[in-house]
Amino acid sequence: FIAERGGVLLVDEIYQGLVYGTEPWSALGLPGEVVLINSFSKYFCMTGWRLGWVVLPESAVRSFEKLAQHLFISAPAPSQHAACSAFLPETVSILEGRRNEFARRRDFLVPALRRAGLSIPAEPHGAFYVYADCGGDAKRFSLDLLQKE
Repeated sequence: FIAERGGVLLVDEIYQGLVYGTEPWSALGLPGEVVLINSFSKYFCMTGWRLGWVVLPESAVRSFEKLAQHLFISAPAPSQHAACSAFLPETVSILEGRRNEFARRRDFLVPALRRAGLSIPAEPHGAFYVYADCGGDAKRFSLDLLQKE
């Protein structure tokens, strides 16, 4: 759709490594021009380190460099070394264990919330969030919950 209209697809894949039950995929395989943004924040547990990367068409590299040089200079050397260590097999093994633990917690929490009478409008297939619908009156919901406990 976007490629047919000559547009550029801008995709944030920051949660790509935290997908459950299916293989993660990347928008890089889509037709047309894609600009992909990713980070060490979520999957690699490096939130706050402000490390990431962008994959973009070669034709856009120089323009991106011009923009980027006014936004940042470079990440500190220790941060860069930590980022490189994130790709070591033993680190990836730990991260995969963490991802599996998130899936286990989701598998526990979603049914428990439903048994408690809450609706889960969209079952999560990744990351570490569960959005439950507690009704239209959050204050009433909170007071009722306090009364039950």
